[in-house]
Amino acid sequence: MLREIRKIYPQSIEIDNVFVIPRTHADTDWRVARLRQSIDEHDGQLGHSLNELCRQLELGITASHVSRLFRQAMGIGIREYMKRKRLQSAAIKLKTTTLSIKEIAADLGYRSPADFFRQFKRAFHVTPAAFRAASHTAAVDGGPRRTKIVS
Repeated sequence: MLREIRKIYPQSIEIDNVFVIPRTHADTDWRVARLRQSIDEHDGQLGHSLNELCRQLELGITASHVSRLFRQAMGIGIREYMKRKRLQSAAIKLKTTTLSIKEIAADLGYRSPADFFRQFKRAFHVTPAAFRAASHTAAVDGGPRRTKIVS
């Protein structure tokens, strides 16, 4: 699956060869780019209804229209993108902070630590605690693993 995603979106962000977040291209609709920027700035948390966010960002289109544009440009829906962005933020926090897993889950807006745990394990195939331990081990063994751009 990762190979198929790379063919479609060669400029994707990859974390430890597991998790891919598509990037926008230079010719991406400005409304999609603005929405993506807003999602990125808030670690994947929307906080409002999509219609309200469209008005707030002055996109001039409806939520359903921006959803279609987003899917066409990014290859995934807005909700999936937001989920991946939140999980990416969680992975970075697990690697770079000493916040508890509970605190990270709450900070990123998960309903419960169990919900965060389940989604993280589904995405990365390891628990948040194991991910943190592995990243700390990697840092001791040869430097931290870095988020990298796939080409």
